[in-house]
Amino acid sequence: MVTQWIAYIRLFDFVVRHVPGHKHTAADGLSRRPRTESDDIDEANEVDIDDFVEAELNAFRLAPVRLVGNNDANVANDGPTADLLNDGYSDESWEIARFLTTLKKPQGMNRNQFRAFKRKALHYAVTDGELYRIAGKNIPKRLVVDSEEQRQEILQSIHDKSGHKGRESTYRRVADRYYWEGCYNDAKSYVASCSECQHRDP
Repeated sequence: MVTQWIAYIRLFDFVVRHVPGHKHTAADGLSRRPRTESDDIDEANEVDIDDFVEAELNAFRLAPVRLVGNNDANVANDGPTADLLNDGYSDESWEIARFLTTLKKPQGMNRNQFRAFKRKALHYAVTDGELYRIAGKNIPKRLVVDSEEQRQEILQSIHDKSGHKGRESTYRRVADRYYWEGCYNDAKSYVASCSECQHRDP
């Protein structure tokens, strides 16, 4: 139970700040304890809290934002995240998916990089081999699309089926179901290059 609470607390981004004594009017006994030699020793041997927690939990696994799907039973024998995502996802998406399902900090990241990465990753969820963008309450999750070819197919399909609507309408229809960075500019470029739209609106 304690390990679950620790893993949950690690999802939040917070900074512990020291409050000077003259500003801390409701201090308890521990806050007023004088510094001793043992404090110097503890400070010299202090370790990063993330490394400490990970060691204590022994790489504890928790999936707080992975949505259970039908494919969860088909886990490959070569690791718990081998079949995490289907083909077509970028390295960044794979890194986000692995973090969401293991809560392990990616290798090579310092503390500030990990904080920024964690804030970004918590806007996503994994289900049935796909990565989804979570927008907020009462807003449907949107499928993340990393493949340039698939993006063009989506734009073509939605734009053509909607009766060759304009830039804003096309973008809105795409963004309601799919997510990728630069989606608006891609929709704008596609509509501007649509030959049927150009012939209709000279």
